[in-house]
Amino acid sequence: MGNVNDPVKSHYILNKKTLHQLEMEVLLFSGLDERYFTRHDVPVGEFEGAPVTIRTIIISDKHVNRSVDDVIPKEKLVLQHGYAGAGALFFPILKQLITRFDVVLIDMIG
Repeated sequence: MGNVNDPVKSHYILNKKTLHQLEMEVLLFSGLDERYFTRHDVPVGEFEGAPVTIRTIIISDKHVNRSVDDVIPKEKLVLQHGYAGAGALFFPILKQLITRFDVVLIDMIG
């Protein structure tokens, strides 16, 4: 364990671009490649004049190894973690879930 007086330096300067890169690196721990993920910042309101969004990730196999004619509509399954949780909680089961569902993962930061 490191010394708190000697913090580890990050290899990233955190901005929107690097945040999205890091997010994809974490999503890849699910065992799925990036073709399965569509990421959105869904507007939910405003606070002190600034937009408020919730990060939402759609996980689906409809764009992977299929033509448009072969796509079979699937039911939607919405997953939302609890307080102090993270969307990564669901990563171990995503591969199994996308065989039956298009998964909507609401990942609330905080």
